[in-house]
Amino acid sequence: MRFVRGLIILAIGVGVGFAAGSAVKTADRVIGGVRDITASLRAITPSRVAEPPPPPVVDDPNARWRHVQTVAGRASTSSDGFVLRGGPVRLSYSITGPGLITAWVLPEGTTINDATSLPELIAVREGKDTVRFRKPGGRYYVHVVGGGADWRLIVEEYR
Repeated sequence: MRFVRGLIILAIGVGVGFAAGSAVKTADRVIGGVRDITASLRAITPSRVAEPPPPPVVDDPNARWRHVQTVAGRASTSSDGFVLRGGPVRLSYSITGPGLITAWVLPEGTTINDATSLPELIAVREGKDTVRFRKPGGRYYVHVVGGGADWRLIVEEYR
């Protein structure tokens, strides 16, 4: 676990260095290095890169993806707390400009130092996408480590 955290800290440090205004040539090497780190992390967590599960079959005809939390910024931050009920969760994100973000969905009352899993999101380039995962019901918050880019995260739960 310390090795994985070391890789994440390295990726964050590389992203912050990139955000500080490195030359284009250096930036290309940095992005390549971050991609290698991200690929390594995904290689050791195959369950994280598997196809997301479809929404559960629910008897409630009104079940749909419901907005839970939005958080945006340019630097590292934590969101306000929110409640998840134990259904599938999706985290949609967009990044504008060069940089990277790493995001965890953590139980309230814990810190990033208490994290026992990889982040829900590691994004290393401009664009937008969605990741899906599950969390047991409870109170959570989003902790984002960002560097160099404007970003926006939207948390939704299928209920």
